Amino acid sequence: MVYLSSAAAVGRSALIFPVNGTLAATIASWIQSFDFSALLAGLRDTLPLAGRITGIAALLWPTKMGNAELYQGAGPLIDLNRAKLVDMRQADMVVTLPSELVTTVKPADIRGQKTVPAMVVAQGVVDAVKQEHTVALTMAENTDIPVITAQKTKKPNVYTAEVVPGMKPLRIRMVSPSGKQVPPSKSVELPAAEHYLPQPDSGKTHHAFIVFGDDYQPVYISVTRKEWQVKPYVEAKKAEEEKKRQGVKDKGHSYHPEPDVEEIKGLGELKPGKKKTPKQGGAGKRARWVGDKGRKIYEWDYQHGELEGYRASDGQHLGAFDPKTGKQLKPADPERNIKKYL
Repeated sequence: MVYLSSAAAVGRSALIFPVNGTLAATIASWIQSFDFSALLAGLRDTLPLAGRITGIAALLWPTKMGNAELYQGAGPLIDLNRAKLVDMRQADMVVTLPSELVTTVKPADIRGQKTVPAMVVAQGVVDAVKQEHTVALTMAENTDIPVITAQKTKKPNVYTAEVVPGMKPLRIRMVSPSGKQVPPSKSVELPAAEHYLPQPDSGKTHHAFIVFGDDYQPVYISVTRKEWQVKPYVEAKKAEEEKKRQGVKDKGHSYHPEPDVEEIKGLGELKPGKKKTPKQGGAGKRARWVGDKGRKIYEWDYQHGELEGYRASDGQHLGAFDPKTGKQLKPADPERNIKKYL
């Protein structure tokens, strides 16, 4: 079972999927109370020279803060077993920033306007080297960005706003994470400009200032449409993980050949054992190794290229393991047992 969060933290790029045609994002409201004047001045000085900078999240979150804190209050995760509701062909990179980092117009003056000129625009981009999502800021002198008034829903602190034309309104949840609130760094040292590929298609990026009346300060948001043209996101990630495994299928064969004992890593010292358990279908017996001073047995799964672990004392299944790293890939199956083949 795979789970994905539909949250977007301030200053970070989050990859989210439409659920029943609707995008949902969570915004940490407490960051709006900080003074961004020093950071804004640094952006004004740096962007004309750099053209484009990244690493804004490191400035907004200067201390080591885990993802659990960033996404606290994001609500329940999406169970992908409800696949008919989740459009896995479409992924959207959502970025939210305090309005003070995007425009020189004061937050109180944004309300009531149809458009507001922006100093910079933000986009979710992909680091081609690190394969990570990040936020890139680009100069956008006097680019008019529409102002959208968020509509309250029946749920507390939940609003809707029409950010992407042709899509259902974006659902926005304002939260105030518990714990210590860390302000942005007072000493502004902006990161050097870097190039991130592929660059988003500007025609697929939508920008807006969202106002919440007197409830919250205005927020800048950008939504970059990302279509997975070859494979849906989950399938692509699964294929990527499969490539990293040691047990690669030989060309022309429909099974994963067993590795040599020296090729198995991360499970301690292993010794080849006598083959006893029949293969699925009865064509021969599974390769076996003994480890943990004789307390564990590992057998080769020719179909998936994994090691199946068992207790040597009673044959109870312990889970499936990656032969390249020793990392557990699947949990123990209480229905599996090789006691009669010990």
